[in-house]
Amino acid sequence: MITICEGLKCLLISKINLVIVAILFLLGCAGTAGIKEIPIHAYDYLDRGFIYSQKGQYDKAISDYNKALEINPNYVEAYNNRANIYYKQGQYDKAISDYNKAIEINTSFSYAYNNRGNVYSMIGQYDKACPDYKQACELGDCSGYNWAKKW
Repeated sequence: MITICEGLKCLLISKINLVIVAILFLLGCAGTAGIKEIPIHAYDYLDRGFIYSQKGQYDKAISDYNKALEINPNYVEAYNNRANIYYKQGQYDKAISDYNKAIEINTSFSYAYNNRGNVYSMIGQYDKACPDYKQACELGDCSGYNWAKKW
C-alpha cells in the first residue's frame, strides 16, 4: 500500500480504494449479512423483511414485518409489504385485510389501493378492483388503472 501520494496518483489511489470499499459493502448487503443482527427500529425489520421477501424466504419476511408492526402499529409500509407476501402465497383474505389496514392508516398511500386492486382482479372481483385502481391513479400510481382500462 502506498502511503505517500503525488498529485493525481493520490487521488487515483483514493478513488480506487473508495470503489473497492463500495463494492465490498454492496456484496455484504446483497444477502442478509449486511443487516443488523438485532434490529432495534421498525424500519430495520422492514428492510430485512424486504430482503427475505426478495429471496423467497416468506416466513422470515412475515416475521420481520410482524416485529416492525409490534414496534410501530401504524407502519403502513409493513402492512403493505406483508400483504404483498400474502398475495404471492394466495392468501387473498389476509392480503386484503392488510391493505385495508394500510389504507385506514394512510388514505393517501396509493400502493395499497393499487395492490388491493390486484388482489380483487385476481379473485375476479372487478367491481372492487376498478375503484381501487382509479383511487391509486388519482394519488399518482396509474399502473393498475391503465391496465384495467383495457378490459
